[in-house]
Amino acid sequence: MTRKTPELLMQSAVTSAIGLGLDEEPVLLSATEQSSSFAILDTGASRGIIGEKTLQVLTATLPEDIGSKLETSPSKIKFRFANNESLTSTHRIHFPLKATDRRIVWIAVEVVPGGTPFLFSKRAFKMLGGTLDTTQDVCHMHPLHTELIPLNISHTGLYLINIGD
Repeated sequence: MTRKTPELLMQSAVTSAIGLGLDEEPVLLSATEQSSSFAILDTGASRGIIGEKTLQVLTATLPEDIGSKLETSPSKIKFRFANNESLTSTHRIHFPLKATDRRIVWIAVEVVPGGTPFLFSKRAFKMLGGTLDTTQDVCHMHPLHTELIPLNISHTGLYLINIGD
């Protein structure tokens, strides 16, 4: 199986879930066909992170009904990366995801200056009931999917997960 590296990378942490009535609510299922909503599954990341430039590209591709639902909150979290660089988040953005039981699950992503890719933290993965099968390169996030989720592999060997699926 050939795996493609997506052009856009993302990340997040679950902040809340609310039940839906009979009405359909627009939620982030995928950005667009040209630019998928992939994140690096980063078990070393303490929180979900996305760079301002990466976020701008992502939000420009979102349908109007999804983009209008994004919420922000104040945040000043300091992150230290493996290259010893430090960045402090300027704010937090909240994305709506649709669960299999029709609830909306909100994921929170810390926004940092620059072009940092979307990093999906172990904490977010765990809060979404994530299990990882490295022998088959698949995962399962019980509240969001009933089926296994195939993982793409970047050219450097990192797992990439499509948050929009």
